[in-house]
Amino acid sequence: MNEAGLASVGQLQIRTIDSEDSLISIAEPWRQLAARQPNLLPTQCHEYFVAFREAFALAAPDFKLFACYRSGELVALLPTRFTRKRAFRIDMRILEFVNLPMPIRDILIAPELDLADVVARLYVHLKQEWPWVYMHFKAVPHSSPLIKRTSGLRIRQGVCGMSNAIDVARGNHMNEVLSANTRNNLKRNRKKLNRLGQIEFTTVTEPDRLEAAFQAFLDTEAAGWKSVSGGKRAVKLHTDQTAFYRKLMQLKSVRREAHIHLLSVDGTPVASDYCILTEGICFSLKHGYDEKYADMAPGNLLRAYTIEYYESDDSIHTLDLISNWSWHDRWRPTPRPIYDVKIIGPSALARLLYRAVGLKRIIGRFFR
Repeated sequence: MNEAGLASVGQLQIRTIDSEDSLISIAEPWRQLAARQPNLLPTQCHEYFVAFREAFALAAPDFKLFACYRSGELVALLPTRFTRKRAFRIDMRILEFVNLPMPIRDILIAPELDLADVVARLYVHLKQEWPWVYMHFKAVPHSSPLIKRTSGLRIRQGVCGMSNAIDVARGNHMNEVLSANTRNNLKRNRKKLNRLGQIEFTTVTEPDRLEAAFQAFLDTEAAGWKSVSGGKRAVKLHTDQTAFYRKLMQLKSVRREAHIHLLSVDGTPVASDYCILTEGICFSLKHGYDEKYADMAPGNLLRAYTIEYYESDDSIHTLDLISNWSWHDRWRPTPRPIYDVKIIGPSALARLLYRAVGLKRIIGRFFR
């Protein structure tokens, strides 16, 4: 990294991570900063961005990963991209989250650091290259510093969706939380599936066994609507997605933080669940099942297994379902809001936009 890529303002320095070497060089500082975050997301992990860079060309011109340092210590990371939007007939430069495969994202920032200070330093750093009007962070969790640490910022935020999670720390979710009807359906479907052959549930975490499990995941996820009527969204149908999930699995498996759960009938996988672990949370990133067995709901049977599996693991307290699909309702998860956040910059145009949006909302409420 040459000196032109480093800007120093006050006690903070902003560095643009724009090459494979610079991304690899911050691996350990990144992990140390990530370990200080509450409810760490996979999209906040160094391994995630290494996998993303290899599969989706992280070094694309519009992508900017900004690292913030104080006295040589990494204290914040902001994964963004340059975009343009038009509002009130004005063409504006925007900084927004890069489009990652997982829908929920967040920044990383040291707990003691002032978010407003980081934003101000970033504006100065980009003033010549990209004088942004506002930063747009979409789909951030309720625990995000973008929600809880906004003092001194001009900010617009609101709930844009929900995500579901299951508490597996208290144990016995199946008997104490699920309805009797759901439990009976699970028992009935398991008996129906068992009539077709010997059923087996397995969890693969060992690095040398994960590749075979990953192939089973690819096959089962593509054996249904995602490859036929779902707009060809199956991972197996896209070489970049396949490369990304394989690389992420390989990197996370070093710490046994990649789990693939399988349900098999006579040794043939019929349902799968691809999971990544971070700091006591299991994230179910992708799952699927062979629709030839749809009448027996193998995906639900596997979900019941994974709930009980993590209930027996004292190191895991939450099974995060990431989204809020209606089929989650049978599991009676805890819904949590996710937010859309806009941080307004310090320019005169940004201040004018902030007031205009506020006035528009007031007028809208008046005439409703």
